[in-house]
Amino acid sequence: MLKVRKAVAADIDGLIPLLERFMRETFAAEWNGNREALLRDGLGSRFDLFVAESEERLIGFAGVAPDYDLHNCVHGGVVMDMFVEKAWRGRGVAAHMITLIAVEIEGKGGRYVKTQATAEESKALARRVAVTFPGVHCVVGGRAFRRLAELHGCSAREILRGLPPRSWNWEP
Repeated sequence: MLKVRKAVAADIDGLIPLLERFMRETFAAEWNGNREALLRDGLGSRFDLFVAESEERLIGFAGVAPDYDLHNCVHGGVVMDMFVEKAWRGRGVAAHMITLIAVEIEGKGGRYVKTQATAEESKALARRVAVTFPGVHCVVGGRAFRRLAELHGCSAREILRGLPPRSWNWEP
């Protein structure tokens, strides 16, 4: 029987293999997180983790953080990542998780949920219910992020000349 709920500390060890599979499958990369950070940040401190389980085994997860829509001056949430094991895809697991996420966001006064659909299955769900926008989802991290911060206060010319290469995003 399928059950979706907010994650608790006892779920973290079961979440790690799902995060590892998610990263390999979605990004062909290793998961670089750790148990301590999930316990510290992922149980409501910085974001919320949600899990899907069947017969007391975790089969999916979602990470949700607060978000704000400056265009309409309302707050909501952003699904940072969502994953369902292959054997459970197409059986409504993601739909069940997103409805619980909507209840949680609404309970905090939020008015929307947003995400980026990467898997074909999630794109199909998004096309049915979501408003989509053109563009590219961009992230600057690691050494590249620190370089941007170092460039604050420079002239526009110095900033453009000093922009970090993309490869710096993967450097700690």
